[in-house]
Amino acid sequence: MYDFLSFRYILYFVLTIVVMGIYAVLWQKVLKLIPLNKAYLYKSSGIAISLMYAYIIFGEKITLNNIWGTVMIVLGIIILSYKHKQEI
Repeated sequence: MYDFLSFRYILYFVLTIVVMGIYAVLWQKVLKLIPLNKAYLYKSSGIAISLMYAYIIFGEKITLNNIWGTVMIVLGIIILSYKHKQEI
């Protein structure tokens, strides 16, 4: 934890804003290439990827609830993708 308004605190805060800005621009680019309904399906997979990164990079413990939630999200993506393919 860093002291409020210390150099490192401000640096991380600014970096967070920059990353969020890059994310917003990339999301707009994605929406130009992929229909919105498909883009949101793939966006929700970011939760599962975040869980993986939290374990690998930060050493977070993965609980049964984390696994169950991730499985539910992935199943939802699969079901909605399958349903979307049948509508085409």
